[in-house]
Parts: sequence; C-alpha cells; structure tokens
Amino acid sequence: MKSNQINFFILPEELIIFEEILLKHGALFIRQPIYDLDDIYTPTIQYSKDKKQFDKIYLTAKEFQKSLTIEKVDKQQYHLVNVLLSEVIEFSRGGFLFDNNRLERGRFYYIYSYFENNLTVEKSLQFKKWADSIISAIKKEILIKNKSKSVYYLSKKVESWITVNNAVVHESGLYIQA
Repeated sequence: MKSNQINFFILPEELIIFEEILLKHGALFIRQPIYDLDDIYTPTIQYSKDKKQFDKIYLTAKEFQKSLTIEKVDKQQYHLVNVLLSEVIEFSRGGFLFDNNRLERGRFYYIYSYFENNLTVEKSLQFKKWADSIISAIKKEILIKNKSKSVYYLSKKVESWITVNNAVVHESGLYIQA
C-alpha cells in the first residue's frame, strides 16, 4: 500500500479557512458515520452539535464520486466509507475534542495504491494530483513546519496558543496539552 499524509494542529476556528481552501479545490464533504445513503454529504467541515458525528470526514470531488465504496456496519446500523477502495482523503479535523486544555492532532491521509489478490491497484493519477494539490495549498496558506519536530505542522495561532498556555506536545504527537 502506498499513501500520503500530513499531520497538523489547528484551532477549531481555523476550520473555516480549511473549508474555503477545500471548496476552491472542488471538495465534497462526506459525513461519518452515514445513516442515510441518500444523504452522505455535509455542506461544511465544521463540527455539528450531533454527538454521533465522528471527528473525521472524507473528502472527494465530483469526478471521483463513482469510485466511492460505502459499506454497512450492521451492528451499529450505519455506513462507512471504505478508504482503501475509494478515491477519498481522510480528514481528521482535530481540535478540543475531550477538554479545552488538550488540542488533538488533525490529519489528511489518502491511499493512492494498494494490493488486491497479489496485484497492485493504482488509484487514478488525477485523484493523486488533486489530493496532493489540497495538501500543498493547506501547507502554503495556513500551516508552518514545527521547528523542533518535523513530523507535524501547526498554524501560527496554535504556536501562540502553545506559548500563552505553556502547552507541550505529547511525546506521541497526537495532542498538545496545556
């Protein structure tokens, strides 16, 4: 399997900037979990008040919709996107999910080739270029590389939040604790 990802920290109010960039790239937002197959898209990447919503959503574009593979999870009575087979970007939004002193990491992740029956299956070059262009635009517009650790990016607002709150990135890199 071949994939690409970028890990980052942003404040929840910065999701609107991400959304603007994603919309400029023709992104469609797929909710997770999906309870109604006639209503898989959400108009925004902002968190809703629905407690059943996952912190991750999927991104696709009109030209990749035909590749979507959605599978039912019988026990939970909902559906999920199959990220391996679908031309989608997994977008974990991060934010203050558990408490206001713990900033969770966000992530863009996509698979562009995988193995099936001992054969390599490549997703379309058009999809890979689209996904790479989104990651590139996000990095250019809002994210900066962390100076001390090169495995994640953060926004300038998060850099300030860390300083003001004397916060520290957990050794796992999954969250920042104030």
